[in-house]
Amino acid sequence: VGDIVWEDHTGIDYRQEGGTPIHCPADGVVSLVTDGSESEGFSIYIQHGEHGAVMSVCAHLSGIPDLEEGQRVSQGQVIGHVGSTGNSTGPHLHFSTLVRGIPYNPLTISTKWTHYNSVDWDSTANTQEEINGGN
Repeated sequence: VGDIVWEDHTGIDYRQEGGTPIHCPADGVVSLVTDGSESEGFSIYIQHGEHGAVMSVCAHLSGIPDLEEGQRVSQGQVIGHVGSTGNSTGPHLHFSTLVRGIPYNPLTISTKWTHYNSVDWDSTANTQEEINGGN
């Protein structure tokens, strides 16, 4: 078996039993629900905050989420179920976050939701360092 390199894997994969409920990480608006034809399988994209600067992505869901684009969702609400659709080797949740379209580590962003969505946040920041306030 040769080495397999997955480029552009900008999230975290959480192995979980198929059918496990997936909960919304923060209040937001559904911006995209995919039909499963892409490599990420059935997926949901949610924009968070007043400015929509932060987006979370949940991929490889078991089926099309029962949500529509433009629908408001609340933190903790079930937004889908763990599956193995698309390019997947088994049931898991692929979770990623973007700030103004830039991939960002989901493990560190969760503590900064308020900062990224505040009115005084510098919406001209373009790099991860600028987005994180130089930290």
